[in-house]
Amino acid sequence: MLNRVTISIVALLLLSRFSARSQIIDTVCVSQSGTKYEVPLTSGSTYTWILGGGGAISSGQGTNKIAINWSTTAGVYTLKVFATNASGCNSDTSTAQIAVINKMPVMITGPSSVCFGDTAIFTGAGADSIFWSSGFSGKTWKFSDTVDTQFYIVGKTGRCYSDTVRSSVLIKEKALANFNFEPDYWVVEEKITLSFTGARASKLTWYIDGTMVESGKKDIVLYYPPDTGTLVFSLLAENYSGCHDSISYIGYVFEKSRVFVPTAFTPNGDGLNDSFGIKYYGFSEAFVRIYNRWNIPILETNDINFRWDGTYQGNIAPPGIYFYQIVIKDPSGYEEKVNGEFTLLR
Repeated sequence: MLNRVTISIVALLLLSRFSARSQIIDTVCVSQSGTKYEVPLTSGSTYTWILGGGGAISSGQGTNKIAINWSTTAGVYTLKVFATNASGCNSDTSTAQIAVINKMPVMITGPSSVCFGDTAIFTGAGADSIFWSSGFSGKTWKFSDTVDTQFYIVGKTGRCYSDTVRSSVLIKEKALANFNFEPDYWVVEEKITLSFTGARASKLTWYIDGTMVESGKKDIVLYYPPDTGTLVFSLLAENYSGCHDSISYIGYVFEKSRVFVPTAFTPNGDGLNDSFGIKYYGFSEAFVRIYNRWNIPILETNDINFRWDGTYQGNIAPPGIYFYQIVIKDPSGYEEKVNGEFTLLR
């Protein structure tokens, strides 16, 4: 007697052995045609396939491979097969069940629009597997683009594919938050003017040190800092589409007369921090002396707005520590002396 045969699904490469108590080995769509099934080939044998409704064997009867055209009626149908060898002996009959289902009504959920530069999460449901037009496979898809986009999904359960479901997402223009402030250096109790320089905003919300001070359409804000120390200005700009942008600036409020001397500079010609000089407020005159570690004067000047480019007598000064002595005066004659060191980096 021949051994029991095994029904397998070619497309899914499933090989299962079934007893009289069969189980579902495949899931297909109604009206799906050319679905292939096979059993291992035994030389010299013929094969008899029996389909218990739900469709018709379209090709392969008598061989170890058949194709089935399924009908429009959903259900679970039985497929049987046995082999007959050259001596006329039959094998045991193997039985399997095929689930024929209607196409799944897959669906997409997610926002219809997003703000420029933002991301959105879309979810596909209604099938065991979801395939997105972006090439991603999974139930959720993270969208990130800067142009209006159309996309679609296809669902799959077993070997049954859903119809294509399409959707789209509209990119909304984003507000641009930006502002200028005057003056550049902030002094206690003296006016700071904040001016909106962004775009596409219908609502501006201003914050000072995290506290909201103005909300609406006011594009100029005045502030008189009561104390010295760090100060943070922030702006939240929003447009009619609900898209927003934000920006913050951190600065320092000085006393009424103040001089600031940098600790290093890099005269390498990149346009950033290429020269050494002082920043001041409330002063009008200065005498500045810069010297090296051997106490040799490198620069002496009465120009309060001087800039040292890192050269000495036409030659490039070597990197290292340099020292300064500054005597600075305000219009009333008040004099302040500042001494210290800084680093020339190359």
